Amino acid sequence: METVLTVSFILSVVAYSVASTLFLFPLGKAAQARFGVAALVAAVSVHASHIVLASVLTLSCPVASIRFSLSVSGWMVAFIFLLLRRSRKLDALGVFLVPLALTFLVASQFLKAPLPNLALSRAMLAGHISSNLLGLGFVLISGASSVFYLVVEKHLKRKSFSALGKFPSLDVLETTSDRMLLIALPFLTLGAVTGGVFFSQIGMAGVDALMRATLGYATWIVVALTVSLRGLGQLSSRRVAQASLISAGFVILILVLYALRSYEAAK
Repeated sequence: METVLTVSFILSVVAYSVASTLFLFPLGKAAQARFGVAALVAAVSVHASHIVLASVLTLSCPVASIRFSLSVSGWMVAFIFLLLRRSRKLDALGVFLVPLALTFLVASQFLKAPLPNLALSRAMLAGHISSNLLGLGFVLISGASSVFYLVVEKHLKRKSFSALGKFPSLDVLETTSDRMLLIALPFLTLGAVTGGVFFSQIGMAGVDALMRATLGYATWIVVALTVSLRGLGQLSSRRVAQASLISAGFVILILVLYALRSYEAAK
């Protein structure tokens, strides 16, 4: 079983690496993008198998383990991207999102620290982590869309139209970013509500847990304010893109803190 697990991990890394390369060099070629999508489909499929096999081998729930949660986050980012690109010309986002999924998968192999032993039901903990994983995944995709939105907007202001053929249109990027934040909000809200149950025990878990919780709530607040003000027509598309990038930055910091905690625990 361990051999199969190792093989599935290696195949996932190889497939993600191939997909990353095909999406990146050169950006925008249709034939190369098709091969990149095929490689990404293979990576997502094998990655899913790896998660299931690892869960069975270690008798761990994928959404009740820090190590598997990071791996599942990467898988979700890649899977959601595959779903989105079918109806929109968003292949350019693969330049960021596919390497991100690969990074999450590889980084998960170095996480050894278990979750804190809180006196809570496993079902509640799994629900908390699952809702956060979904919300954070959508925030990361919104952040990637926002990066390209700001790049395209900059080219338009400079009237550098020759470079725009490589990127999705401004309207598509704007709509994608808005919708990803809108979809992320209920998941982040559920994560924030269930996380409140754990808040009284964060002191026992350490300063790093308090920092992660603070960043998590900050992400929820930024997304909630952005969605609300956008709905009221009080935010420009550029401001939404900037807020989305801030939210994605908070998500990255949360994951970095998890990695640092794991590193310290492994010493």
